[in-house]
Amino acid sequence: MPSGVTLTPSGDIIVTKAGTVLSNLDVRGQIWVRAENVTIQNCKITSDNYYGVRIDHGLKGVTVKNCEIDGQGQVLNGIGGAGTFVGNNIYGCENGINIEGNVATKIEGNYIHNFLNNEGGHFDGIQIFGDNANVEVVHNTIINDGSPNGVSAIFVANTFGAVSNVNIHDNYFSGGGFPLYFDGTKSSAAITGVSWHDNYVVKGGYGYEYIRADSQGHKPASSNNIMVANGVPPAQAPDKYSGGTPISAPAKKASRPPAITD
Repeated sequence: MPSGVTLTPSGDIIVTKAGTVLSNLDVRGQIWVRAENVTIQNCKITSDNYYGVRIDHGLKGVTVKNCEIDGQGQVLNGIGGAGTFVGNNIYGCENGINIEGNVATKIEGNYIHNFLNNEGGHFDGIQIFGDNANVEVVHNTIINDGSPNGVSAIFVANTFGAVSNVNIHDNYFSGGGFPLYFDGTKSSAAITGVSWHDNYVVKGGYGYEYIRADSQGHKPASSNNIMVANGVPPAQAPDKYSGGTPISAPAKKASRPPAITD
């Protein structure tokens, strides 16, 4: 979130009008997107709901950028849905981003860290769990520091259906049991066209990559990743792996807009 932005307080927001733009809000609750071509930008979202930002399946053109999402140890997914997610600072959640719905998705320049769930949980930075295609994950910094429950920085599985065409490159991944996780045994659906390459990968508690082929024998294509047992902090890693960085919250206004946006 850019420095110097002044935020206006808000409660829960449900967006039902296509093309809505939400900017510069201090949201205490959840933003639920139920329309296409919605943009959420420069907002602070502090939630104790199931999501920080919830996007209905199948919606196109949804963008979440330059937002700070604090899950307070209550939120399952900081962002749940499909779209363009750029430059967000996500923390205090069980999972940072869960891609839901078969809509092309780009995840770029996000900082996902300080995983938390008050009832335990299995923490993942980004989840791609099925019925997903055409996903790019690039220039993110994910530090899965949710010990002892950290699982991965990015987890690809066929739990809810087929997965295809996933390009994971030029990220900084650290922590969990395995930062890179691929499990094709969750169903009989195929996982094809998954590639993770040119990433900076700091060894997790058990290793770097966990790979189990799908029923057709498909595995991810893995190449040119820098695997290090004790990596340097993100700020000291080569610039090509740089992702989002934390920014302090801006000042707030006293006024409060309506809770429902349509």
